[in-house]
Amino acid sequence: MQICGLFIAIVLITAGCFQEKSPIDNIRAEVRQSAAQLAVMEVVYIAIYHNIKTNWLVSDDIYIRTDRARRYYGYSIDEVIKHLSIEEKEGKKYLRVILPPPSRLPGTEDRKMIGKPLVTDEDYDPAKAEGVDVDERISNEINEQDRLIAPLALEKAREMTRLYFETLARKFDMEAVIDYR
Repeated sequence: MQICGLFIAIVLITAGCFQEKSPIDNIRAEVRQSAAQLAVMEVVYIAIYHNIKTNWLVSDDIYIRTDRARRYYGYSIDEVIKHLSIEEKEGKKYLRVILPPPSRLPGTEDRKMIGKPLVTDEDYDPAKAEGVDVDERISNEINEQDRLIAPLALEKAREMTRLYFETLARKFDMEAVIDYR
């Protein structure tokens, strides 16, 4: 009798240790693994600043600088995972996803100058010669481009995320129900 009790205890302990993950845990793990595919839109902006100073006796001073800025839009993966659930209605399973509005991901801007500024005179610097803040002018240009393009990037991020979760739900034999906050 003791051997039978010991055997049952071992079986119960083993079954508890090797218990399969719940479907929602599997889905969350899948979302974490494919976080890079989860609607992170990279938008690249190019801003060119040029300045021409007219000289009377010698050639004009020309200054051209090009900067590239990258910004990323999408969802915080932790926010998305927090609001995943599985619902069952009339024998059918649904993957419910509650998504916050997509936004520019904090700390993701990357900006740098492309090459060196093109100048006709190595000594000419618009900041020194005319008091022009070149960085500020380029930042303003990038922000203006962002104001026009960001809504499109956010809409694309939202659409790609919807497609991602519909595909993920089908993989687990469910239908996706996506709620946007």
